[in-house]
Amino acid sequence: MSIKISANLLGMNGWVQGSSKLPVESLVTAAIEQVGKRVMKHAVDRMRLEAERMRELAIDYAPVDTGRLENAIKIAEDQGGINRRKRFFVYVDEQHVEDGKAVGEYLYFIHEGFSRGKDGSIRASYELGELSQAKDAGRGVVGPKFLERAGEERAKAVSASIYNAVKEVL
Repeated sequence: MSIKISANLLGMNGWVQGSSKLPVESLVTAAIEQVGKRVMKHAVDRMRLEAERMRELAIDYAPVDTGRLENAIKIAEDQGGINRRKRFFVYVDEQHVEDGKAVGEYLYFIHEGFSRGKDGSIRASYELGELSQAKDAGRGVVGPKFLERAGEERAKAVSASIYNAVKEVL
């Protein structure tokens, strides 16, 4: 990878032609910063796109009954971590409320593959309901661990996609 920086020099005392006394070092620094800003913008834009793709895949893999669970799959973006780097999180909002009901406990049961019996007992098996079976259409992807599976499936593609977005800038 190489970065190409050029300047039209007057050749006298290190000043750039056509500038109002702008030293060459300032121009080179500005050019490098400009490339850095474009690289960061493209990388962050691609990270955002990949987070959306992961969210869509998690929605595709999530069981459906009322649609509350699918609607609770969201993306959070923050500027944290080491050196305040941009981060994206695909998550299920347990507090998401539709029709007066939060996803909460239901999320845990569904994601972990548990179900509640009619007598209130907890079973360590989960069977897809009619809507989930129709959504799955025999693909075998709708069900427990939908968020984890979406993340694992997209992991390699995310890295390659971000790399390619940065490479396009350079």
